Amino acid sequence: MVRVKRRYLVCEVIAGEEEDTQLQNIKELDVYRAVSNAISRAHGDYGMGLLKKSLNVKYLNIGTGMAFIRVRRGAQHLLQTALAFVKKIGNTNVTMTTLHVAGTIRSCQKFLISFHKQHLPDFLRHCSTPEERLQVQRSIKAACEKVNMYKHHSESHGIEEDDS
Repeated sequence: MVRVKRRYLVCEVIAGEEEDTQLQNIKELDVYRAVSNAISRAHGDYGMGLLKKSLNVKYLNIGTGMAFIRVRRGAQHLLQTALAFVKKIGNTNVTMTTLHVAGTIRSCQKFLISFHKQHLPDFLRHCSTPEERLQVQRSIKAACEKVNMYKHHSESHGIEEDDS
């Protein structure tokens, strides 16, 4: 039996400028519904047939606006084009962009750590209050700790990851 190969997309969810709540009320299910609707509008029944079963939002960090979306390998291009059609998640105006495509969640997490290291000064510069600054720092730290926990778990249980 052949295993099902998947692709993970690291997506940035950017709230509209007029939104005062930003991304605080958005849940993974809301992102899933918005992406499903965008796939349906962009690719119709064909796109939904290819992506519906394998589509899954694996991770959402509302503090940094990052999400991991899983699809089966070969269908990630349809998802990438459909993300351009996501304009609202719940009641929040958003824009979604793909930052990275990988074969494992672990490689997505590694990318996310390097992305945050490169963009940390920009994130902190745009914070208007000390509370926002602290929230961004905590979100980034939590994301980095999850990678370290997964790495420790993988090493202690002999789990090897392949990027196919």
